[in-house]
Amino acid sequence: GAYTQPRNGKGDAYAYCKACHPGAIERRWTRERVLEAMRAWYSRHGRLPSSYDWSRTHARRRGRRALARLNDGDWPSASVVGGTFGTWAAALTAAAEELMTTAVE
Repeated sequence: GAYTQPRNGKGDAYAYCKACHPGAIERRWTRERVLEAMRAWYSRHGRLPSSYDWSRTHARRRGRRALARLNDGDWPSASVVGGTFGTWAAALTAAAEELMTTAVE
């Protein structure tokens, strides 16, 4: 119901404000979903991902196989991982700890 502003004066305002549109401001990548994606990468490729693995730019530069690995799943971008955990290293540490815990059980 609230008035919405056109983006950059383009005349293409959203039909709903963020308060009225369900899920509009909901975060897609939570800590748990990022860790779940890291576990899935580990099970497919035998190692945790690097930030280069989840970068489309770097995958293109690294060739067809890297791009195929990136396209083979739904992975968060490196910036999303960093924003969620603070640093890529913190995310890797959390994922490694989780993998170690499940391996021990």
